[in-house]
Parts: sequence; C-alpha cells; structure tokens
Amino acid sequence: MFEDTVLKSGGGGAVGLLLPGLLAARRAFRHRQAVGTAALLLLGSSANAAGPWYIGGQLGHARTDVSSSEVNQRLAEEGISASANAAVSKEDRTGYRAFAGYQWNKTFAIEGGYTDLNEITTRFTGLPGGVTARDLAKVRPGSGYGIELALLAGFDISEQLRGFGRAGLMHWQAEHSIGGSRYDASGTDPVLGLGVE
Repeated sequence: MFEDTVLKSGGGGAVGLLLPGLLAARRAFRHRQAVGTAALLLLGSSANAAGPWYIGGQLGHARTDVSSSEVNQRLAEEGISASANAAVSKEDRTGYRAFAGYQWNKTFAIEGGYTDLNEITTRFTGLPGGVTARDLAKVRPGSGYGIELALLAGFDISEQLRGFGRAGLMHWQAEHSIGGSRYDASGTDPVLGLGVE
C-alpha cells in the first residue's frame, strides 16, 4: 500500500480564461504592443516586422475545475480502494503560449504555436499496491502542453472594431508520474474561438 503518493500531471485539461484572452489580445500583438488585461489575466507581446509575418508570446491563467472530491469520486468509480483519498493542488496556475503567424490579407491568417498550461499535483493517500500512473491518469485533473495550427478569419464590425474566428487543431501530450511509474498519453483535439479586437 502506498502511504503518500504524488501524481504530477501535464497534458490535456482546461484552459480557463487563457484561450479567450489569447484571442482577444491578437490584434495588439500584430501592432507591436504589450497587452495587460486584468479581467482576462493575460500578458503578451509580439513583434511584427514590415511584412505579413508575425511572432508573439502570451502569459495567462490556466485553471482546472476538477476538485479533490471529484477525483475521490472517480477513484471509487474506477474501483480503486475505498480508503484511497486525493488532494488536488495547483488548480490555478500560469500557462504560456508562443506563436508565429502569416497574415495573407486583411481577412485571413494562419498561425502555429506551442502552449503549456503547466503542471497539476494530486496527492494520494491510502492507495493499494500495484496502482500505476496509467490507472491514476483516468481520475486526475489534467493540464496540458502541445503544438497547434489554426486558420484565423477576421471581419470589420466598425472602423475601430474587428471580429475574428479561429479554427484549427492542437496535438497535446500528457505526462503522468507516480513513484517509479510513468504514463504518457497524447491526442489531437480541435481549437475553436471567437474574438473581438
């Protein structure tokens, strides 16, 4: 029996306000401005040389809404010892994104990037022997990192306001480790968003 076991997870999971904030800051990035939006908990910057190429970086708030009680309920549903108990920490953490893009014209751009939503720690007590990181990956809250590629389309709402949509794919990876056991997972999911700049 493990007396006190820590599972560290990076991969999958909730973006919280990071993605809407990333989308809302896009316009300022292309215009060589630093952005701080307290309501979105977002900081970012980019550089745009003369021409259609641009690069940028963003720092934001990542959050999971999976609580310790939900993890304990999932443990029970998976049939892992009734005496097992979990405590989730780092539910709120800092994530970052680096990206580069190409603006074809006023309407369309393509953007690629890397996003890391940082690590969540879940401390388990009372686990039976033989439980692996793969077993616990099913019940833990997730975080994430991965690469993405998206197409952006914008349109003028007024002289000073512009709307845009974003659609693409993100290939994410998850690393779970517990004692000497490690489990890696990956997947590809859609990235969708709407914003105003």
